[in-house]
Amino acid sequence: MVVCGSSEAVSRCSEELRAGAWTKWYLARIPLRSLGRNALHPDASTLVGPHKAYLKRVGRLSASVRSGGDPSRLEVLAVEPATDDPKTAHALIRLDTGRYHQIRVMLATLGFPLIGDSDYRGEQGSPSIDLEAVALRIVRGGFTHRHRLALHPARRGVSTRLEMELDRVIREG
Repeated sequence: MVVCGSSEAVSRCSEELRAGAWTKWYLARIPLRSLGRNALHPDASTLVGPHKAYLKRVGRLSASVRSGGDPSRLEVLAVEPATDDPKTAHALIRLDTGRYHQIRVMLATLGFPLIGDSDYRGEQGSPSIDLEAVALRIVRGGFTHRHRLALHPARRGVSTRLEMELDRVIREG
């Protein structure tokens, strides 16, 4: 969520978002193995790389569709096992488009729904997802502003290697 202090700031930020001047990075906790129905059950490292989908809002959720949806792109930059739970990992994600529930639906469609996300795992109950914005880069007026957000106090189990990768992509990206 971005808070703007004036209608002019809202307009400027909206235009910058449309123009692609903002880059956003997230950390998501996912299962180490796919929850999909295939027999191979690939591990989470297979997620690394760019992903494209067409997403359509369906009620209070979003769905990946073959046609009639908005083009959506993200890249999983790295996946590292969580240091506090041998069955989970953290994925470092760069969001290229900002569709409704984009990270949640795209990772679930790939077989790696966010830990605690009952909506996209098909479970009953309210979601308590493990997803956090961790960095932001804004190019404005010829200057690049980089912000590494403080990790949420409840965040745990993020490996040192993933923290170092986040620092690197913010610097270079």
